[in-house]
Order: sequence, then C-alpha cells, then structure tokens
Amino acid sequence: MGHQPTFKSLIRINLLATGVICSVCFIFLLIAKVDIVRAVFVSVMGAVIMLVIGIGDIYVLGFKPSHDTYITLTRKQRKLRYLLSYALSPFIYLFIWILFEPVASDHRLHWTDRSFMAIIVLSSWLMNTFIILLYHYNFLQQAKIQSEFENLELKAIISETANQVLKQQIHPHFLFNVLNTVKTLYKQDVRQGETYLVHLANFLRASLSNPAARIVRLEDELQLCWDYIEMQRVRFGKALTYQADVPLEITRQKYVPHFSLQALLENAIKHNDLTEESPLNIQIVVEGGYIKVINNLQSRHFKEPSTGQGLPNLAERYRLLSGDEIHITQTETCFAVTIKLLDDEGSNHRGRATHRG
Repeated sequence: MGHQPTFKSLIRINLLATGVICSVCFIFLLIAKVDIVRAVFVSVMGAVIMLVIGIGDIYVLGFKPSHDTYITLTRKQRKLRYLLSYALSPFIYLFIWILFEPVASDHRLHWTDRSFMAIIVLSSWLMNTFIILLYHYNFLQQAKIQSEFENLELKAIISETANQVLKQQIHPHFLFNVLNTVKTLYKQDVRQGETYLVHLANFLRASLSNPAARIVRLEDELQLCWDYIEMQRVRFGKALTYQADVPLEITRQKYVPHFSLQALLENAIKHNDLTEESPLNIQIVVEGGYIKVINNLQSRHFKEPSTGQGLPNLAERYRLLSGDEIHITQTETCFAVTIKLLDDEGSNHRGRATHRG
C-alpha cells in the first residue's frame, strides 16, 4: 500500500530506537558502578539483540525489502506472524547472549537456569513489543500523511470538475445572446450582421484557443474583452463606450480566471439601458492588487432573455479557483465589481482577499 513505510525507513527507526535505549542502559550501568568494560559490552549486546529482533520483525510481519512492498495477509495470517515474532525473539536474545557471555555475564547466570530463562523471555518480549509499537506508530503516521495528501488531491479534482462545469455554462449563455443579436441584425442591416460575424469569429478563436485554461494572462483576457465590445458596438453604436485603463506591465504580469472580465462586461450590457442620449459607460481600472469593472447604473426595465448564470457563475468559479470572493459595490448611479488579480497561472491561488469598496 502507498502509505506504508519503506524497508529503509523501518531500519532507520530501529537504529534510532536502539541507540536511545542502549545509551540509557549504558548510563544506568555507569551510575550503578558497573565496570566500564562490562557496561560497554552489555550495552552493545542489548543493541545487537534489539537490531536483530527488529530486522526479524520486518521480515516476519511481511515486508519484502527487494520490492518495498508488503505481503497481503488475512487477519488470521497476521496474528500467526505476530505469534511467530514473539516465539523467535527469546531464541534471538539467548543466542546473542551466549556469544557475549564471556564478557557480559557475571558468571552467576547461566542459560540453563530457569529464572534466568524467564528473564530472557520477558526481556525479549518487551523488546519485541516496543519495536512492533514503533513500527505501528510509523504506519499510522505514514497513513495519516497519505490520507491528507489524497484528500488534497480529491479536493483539487472536485474543484477542477466544478470549475469546468461552471465554465461550460458560459458558452451557452454567451451564444444564447449572440444568436438573438445576429437574428436581429440580419433583419435590420445585412452589412452590420456580416461585420458582427467577423468580430464573433475573432472572439471565438481567442476564447477557444486554450479551452482547458482556468487562469489566463490579464493581457489575453483584455483582448477577449476588446473583441466582445467591438461586437457590441456593431449592435449599439454610440450608445456604448468602453475604456480599459490598465498599465501594460500589469497586463503581462497578472492573471485572472478565463472569461471573468468578459462576463462582467456582458452583465453590464444585459442589465442596463443603452441609448445615444444616455450611453452605457464601462471602465476597467486597476487599484492595487485588484481590477475593477465599473459602469454607470441605468437599470433596464425590460430584461433581455438570459440564463441568469452570469454573475453567480463568475462568483462561484472565482471562489473555486482562488479561494477569493468577488466584491460588488452599488450606488444610485454606479455599479462596480472588484476581483483580485492573481500572480501566477501555475500556483494554487488559494487565500482570502480583503474587501475593497
């Protein structure tokens, strides 16, 4: 399983635990005024016992170091392997103690003594339990890290899926209005209708050049807005004015969600009256790290047919992509929407924006 530790990581845990335990043992023996040579050999003996038991547990519990994978075992098989590890640990302890006996033993203890054998069994079981608990703790930590990573991946996938669903709603919404406009223009003025279709082709080419894009350079989004406004000028003439007051360096350094500013232009045109006597004035300005779309407010009494997805759609897409909110300001004469400029098309863009009036 992906969250389980590797063979090397378990060996490192074993070495670390062995070093700590044996250092404590050595200090205790010195405090007890045991001969330093014997204290060293006893500590080394304990280290060797712990290392061998630990490595044995790695193999017995089903780890295959050549592949860094674990054998899939049933609960019954797992229990049998635990029992086997406890059965082997006293023999490991006894075998290593016999090797170190000439120096480590005080010659009052012998492996044939029952009480001494009981001490060996209990000591080996304590070591075995301690090592297994360390391994399980490491398993849990690795599982927690893997689970958190998978949760982040899942959230990213969900966010991306939701964003793509919302983004796909933009095109039908836009095309709904386009088809109505083309129908009207061809009834009134064929030449204007053809000019409108030329601008429409440019607009669609720009918008479909990278259909998978979530974040685009501000420069590209403003070009999309310009194509869109030129289309609308065919329809409305002098009843519509537009100005984008954005420094060139900002347009090349900052990013926004794809179709974000265009959606705000469309929203302004859809909800306001446009006449040559009272033209709709739309302006795009940069204020600090934010970009604002402003229009004079002259609410339309008879609304154009629409899906009603424009502004709510943008707000939800922006929240999914950046974690920020769009900020709407409305007075008796003005309507403005402010969004935060993003720094890098490849970054996560998560964070909360402060409110800007």
